[in-house]
Amino acid sequence: MRRQYRYIPTVGRYLASEGCAGMTRDKTQLARRRMAPDARRELILDSAHALFMERGWEAVTIADVLEAADISKGGFYHHFSAK
Repeated sequence: MRRQYRYIPTVGRYLASEGCAGMTRDKTQLARRRMAPDARRELILDSAHALFMERGWEAVTIADVLEAADISKGGFYHHFSAK
């Protein structure tokens, strides 16, 4: 099955629209970079929104959002207190 990607303009990169389950990442290609706090928050929201639309609220975990946004758990909780 071929993956489909959607462009996230706030970060200038594509995320897999199929979500995290089948996504593999080459960490050398997706190096973490510094972002403004507002841009990072928007990335998290965009990633979560895409997952919620695809799978529904109940099926998405915080771990799924972390993987899709390529952030740490601490980074997530820095911006949000809960799912």
